[in-house]
Amino acid sequence: AVVLWDGRGHVDLNLRTPEGLGGGAAKRFAAAFLEKMAGMEVVLRDVQPRGTGRVVNFLEDIEDVPETPRWAVSQVLDEDEW
Repeated sequence: AVVLWDGRGHVDLNLRTPEGLGGGAAKRFAAAFLEKMAGMEVVLRDVQPRGTGRVVNFLEDIEDVPETPRWAVSQVLDEDEW
């Protein structure tokens, strides 16, 4: 979870739930969070898809994932190779 607090009374919470846990995990997390935070309430809840456009949406779309990401440089380059 990523939590952003404005220092007063506003908290933004971004929670990613692993596949298979369903919406119940988010509800349980919210209940436990609100139990510890007196006076807080859920004002807005957005459910976002895993990805859109060129982002992988489904685990079956992932094939042959290399150990080092394709975007990662696996060696140190000399300045003239940049």
